[in-house]
Amino acid sequence: MLFYSILRILFFLFNTPSFQTISYAQIIDSFILGLRFDLSAICIINILYVLGSFMLSPRRWEETFYQKILQNLFVISNLAFLSLGVIDLEYYKFIGRRTNFEINSIMGDAVQQAPNLLGKYWYLGIVMFVLSWIFIKFLPKPSKGKIQNSSVPWYPFNVFVSLFIAALCILGFRGGLQEK
Repeated sequence: MLFYSILRILFFLFNTPSFQTISYAQIIDSFILGLRFDLSAICIINILYVLGSFMLSPRRWEETFYQKILQNLFVISNLAFLSLGVIDLEYYKFIGRRTNFEINSIMGDAVQQAPNLLGKYWYLGIVMFVLSWIFIKFLPKPSKGKIQNSSVPWYPFNVFVSLFIAALCILGFRGGLQEK
């Protein structure tokens, strides 16, 4: 959530002229509502990581290789979406709204214009590099842990935990319990 909040602050700073007619109360309200949106986005972005974390036996959890695979999945998926947020810092000025699924339609043009874009917007690469470095630097490192022997069989417990986590993820996808 911290990284998405940082991007929201940067977005506001990069695009302050677009928000001059909006009151401070509305801006603060938008930031608070943005936290709810971020929570929903984070749940969606990390669904494969969550499923991978809870669907296997505890014997798999202690394998460093499996932990590294999960960590790489977490890093790649989150950095991909953080990079879209960094792109939005400047892209918003061109289309007046945040990037969504239309990014696929502009990728061909962006690849052709990459040298020009990198020359003009080089500072976005620095922002992304710094965010990526901090994100990766503060991730816990995979470690071989000991499995606690329990009288509870892992499979039924895992199914229960997985269903509970799935319910929380669905709640997160929706952004809460409200109708809309």
